Amino acid sequence: MRLEKNNLENPIQRKLKELVDTFKGAMPIVVALRNDNLKEHHWKEIKDLINADFNIADEQFTLQSLIDLNAVQF
Repeated sequence: MRLEKNNLENPIQRKLKELVDTFKGAMPIVVALRNDNLKEHHWKEIKDLINADFNIADEQFTLQSLIDLNAVQF
């Protein structure tokens, strides 16, 4: 916010803001998916909702994976 208020707009500032906004939008999902009480039937419902199959335990599954799955919209 301070960058927007104190500087003229530039492409780097705009890209940084987009990345921060995307990250902030994904954080509630990350917190929810880390819930230890989620069972296999919960994961099935989540996968059905976002129409994607993924393995949360896979080391290749990252925050970017969630963003790429467009999970934020759900």
